[in-house]
Amino acid sequence: MNIEEKIVNCIKGLSNQVMGKSNRISTDMVKSVFVRLGHSLQWQVCATSPEAGVYSEWLFDLTWYKYNKDADLGLGLEIGLVLESEWSNHYSDLKYDFEKLLVAKSPYKVFVFQATEAEKTACVSKFVSAIANCAHSSSGDTYIFGCWTHEKGAFDVIIKKIS
Repeated sequence: MNIEEKIVNCIKGLSNQVMGKSNRISTDMVKSVFVRLGHSLQWQVCATSPEAGVYSEWLFDLTWYKYNKDADLGLGLEIGLVLESEWSNHYSDLKYDFEKLLVAKSPYKVFVFQATEAEKTACVSKFVSAIANCAHSSSGDTYIFGCWTHEKGAFDVIIKKIS
């Protein structure tokens, strides 16, 4: 299973865990599964989380990173994944958190949010348009949207790859 499939499985596996929970508990659940996945893939993790071996939140709700030693440059920072989550029902709040991902230098950018089926379609359309119009978009970046849809009581996952 590749990393993208593992990310999708993490999001879909959250459905039973977040149903009927508060926003804070839902956010903690999201972070916990991504902390565990990051550690299993040998990444260091930054997030506000009760999980062991996690560093303080840094720039995003959750970040996977590692330092690569390079003889000529000293230490080099590699970011593997950044994640933002927002449970507000207001597009302006979603937009604010999503826009952070637009400037992230990471191959995987995950946005977890909630919406009705109709709102999900409209939001993802706006997010994809923002990606297409962003000067910082890079070929190879993968945006993964995990949307908790009220009607289904489950997460839908939408993937947008930049070519």
